[in-house]
Amino acid sequence: ARIRFQWEASADGVIDKAQRLVWARSDNGVDIDWTSAGTWCASKGAGWRLPTRAELEGLTAGSAGETTPCAGVQCKVTGLFDLSGYWMWSGDRDADGKAFYHYLHTGHTQASSIAYQLKARVLCVRSQ
Repeated sequence: ARIRFQWEASADGVIDKAQRLVWARSDNGVDIDWTSAGTWCASKGAGWRLPTRAELEGLTAGSAGETTPCAGVQCKVTGLFDLSGYWMWSGDRDADGKAFYHYLHTGHTQASSIAYQLKARVLCVRSQ
């Protein structure tokens, strides 16, 4: 079981002590396709990238019952985040070339065309 104290605010974003990651405090704020999402994360500076599928799944799994508002629903993440959407791109792709994305309000992961962008967001991450 994860403990509630795995999250900490920092000047760089939100620290996930369990995964030893720093998450951006907010997503990119607008609809974005997968390729542009990767470019947006890289533009944040050294080390920033799209999260893996497992990292995104760990984000909701580690919420310990906490939620925060996101696009009219409650996302299963710590309230330290400021989110404009509830589904986030991962950097991982399936055998057909589709990219995985994770629903922060339900905790489910699916795959979609990398060109898709309606309601898609990116929450960048880097190693701590």
